[in-house]
Amino acid sequence: MLNLLKNARGRSVVAALCVAVALITLPACGSRRPTGKVAGKVVYQGKAVTAGEVTFHDKTRGVAATAKLDAAGAFEFAQPLEYGVYAVMVTPAESEPGDPRKGTSTAVNRVNLPRKTRDLMTSGLSFEVNQKSHEFNVVLSD
Repeated sequence: MLNLLKNARGRSVVAALCVAVALITLPACGSRRPTGKVAGKVVYQGKAVTAGEVTFHDKTRGVAATAKLDAAGAFEFAQPLEYGVYAVMVTPAESEPGDPRKGTSTAVNRVNLPRKTRDLMTSGLSFEVNQKSHEFNVVLSD
């Protein structure tokens, strides 16, 4: 009789643990939203913007992602973005002071971008992620 009680108790504990694990992991399985890779190029006055950052911000979820521009003006987000509509802004690179003892500077080829493009509220730029892969060329205007 004692063995039967131990077995029943053991089975109850195992069953309870299985239910707890299922309840913890089940919501995560169904809540994964589809994502898409986003890459592109930033152009201003017909020329590539070769230093700075592009930021995508989803206002409904309060999430943002930033990608650096390369020497060709191209960008690619390291992680796929969840489907949704994103406000977009482009900020120029800031020159950082170098080591004064060495006389070095990390000055970059800074483009004077229109002030409106540097703010999510005024840029007027937006992009909808709605497929697995996107090419988004950002053309800035005055």
